Amino acid sequence: MEKRDKIFLAAPFHDYMNGESGRMNQKHIELVTKVLDYLRSKGYEVHNAHEREKWGEDWYSPEQCTPIDLEKIKDSSILVAFPGNPPSGGVHIELGWASALEKRIILLLEESGTYSNLVLGLNTVSRVQTVRYKNIDDVLPQLELCLQDKSAQRILAVSDFYDKMSASYDSFMEEGESTLEDEVNLVLQTFTQPCRILDVGCGTGRIAIPLQDKGYAVTGIDVSHGMTQQAKRKGLRNALQANLEGFNHSETFDGVVSLHVGFSYTNDADKMFKMLQVVYGLLGTSGKVLWDSPNKHFYGEKKVLEWPTENGIVRTACYGHDAERIREMFMETGFSIQNIWGSYTPLTKYKKESPRIIIEAVKG
Repeated sequence: MEKRDKIFLAAPFHDYMNGESGRMNQKHIELVTKVLDYLRSKGYEVHNAHEREKWGEDWYSPEQCTPIDLEKIKDSSILVAFPGNPPSGGVHIELGWASALEKRIILLLEESGTYSNLVLGLNTVSRVQTVRYKNIDDVLPQLELCLQDKSAQRILAVSDFYDKMSASYDSFMEEGESTLEDEVNLVLQTFTQPCRILDVGCGTGRIAIPLQDKGYAVTGIDVSHGMTQQAKRKGLRNALQANLEGFNHSETFDGVVSLHVGFSYTNDADKMFKMLQVVYGLLGTSGKVLWDSPNKHFYGEKKVLEWPTENGIVRTACYGHDAERIREMFMETGFSIQNIWGSYTPLTKYKKESPRIIIEAVKG
């Protein structure tokens, strides 16, 4: 089963206690249990204080449970909450934590219930979805729709996305590294002699380190601190956390490469021009560039890129582009186009249905 987000299931506790038994009343045990069982059947890892405290038999004081629940919410991607009717003070505190921590929130509200202004207005400051139900059987199908709705899922900045998945990046990439040799060979074909190369979006050094091993003087830059740290651990001598637009270097480069990065994470034309202008300025006379972006006719104009981590799924936005528009941008910046490739394996010229737009260009 695929790795899913971690969920914290919140519900009133003290208000649902049976004074005689010292346990939560059976109706609400069944309610919480049904949601817990459902979420786990879908592959989610779920934490719930009621279950932890054995439905009241192993009662925790507020001083005991508060730090535990806060840490569990920090560790989760989603808070699913029954706010309580009447309102539960404990659940309201947990909603406040989740909102402050920028967690995704799914509220489970009885249609006949009366809820606080905090609950009803939470969507003005947080990513909130609402399930309204008459009975518990109404909850589960609506909850499934909410969980599947990618528009409600947090899209991270590229640097945050790669920071979160840097530790597991190489182990996952090993399964799909059949193209790595062909990617390196394209760089070697473009730059036939060892020279000074800037690798933009170097990641953990999957391209930069093989080039360095062949005698190329490679500098790798990446917006993610986590990725550059991994690259250094693997042996890349010059790995810098930097954004291309603000990157300054005392010497020029003979080549700039950006494979599987390029314009992948932006569709802002002004930013794209700025990136090319910086590349142009970083290149010496007759310097070359290999610049790779997704083809929108293959991938679409926008996709949400997902990656499993120990703390759930992280996501960022990835953009497809038009080859003719990118070609025009390079030419307007002053480059001369040498080739436009459409794939690495096998290395083929660009066609409209190609997965990639790999520009090979020289500084004019």
